[in-house]
Amino acid sequence: MSTAWQSATVVRISAGGEVDAANSERLARYVFRYGANCRHLILDLSGVEFFAVDAFSTLRTIGHRCATAQVNWTLIPSRAVSRVLTLADPRGVLLSDALIAS
Repeated sequence: MSTAWQSATVVRISAGGEVDAANSERLARYVFRYGANCRHLILDLSGVEFFAVDAFSTLRTIGHRCATAQVNWTLIPSRAVSRVLTLADPRGVLLSDALIAS
């Protein structure tokens, strides 16, 4: 995982590899720690090669926290993440607060 501040209010957090039940909580903690005080979060998961279905709840938690803090967020999914989004939220309701880049 890595963090890059694009400006004083915009942070890009990138992750790669695998996200599953064993480390999805770690991803969430990282986002909350290194994305604190931003106004716009870009969560770049384009480097994720495997994304477990149960890790979808991590994205919901991140989205909920962003909504509560009035932080706009953008998700950049990999093919693996997009596949899980299609399975877990086919109508895009649960992550409707995120801009999902293609």
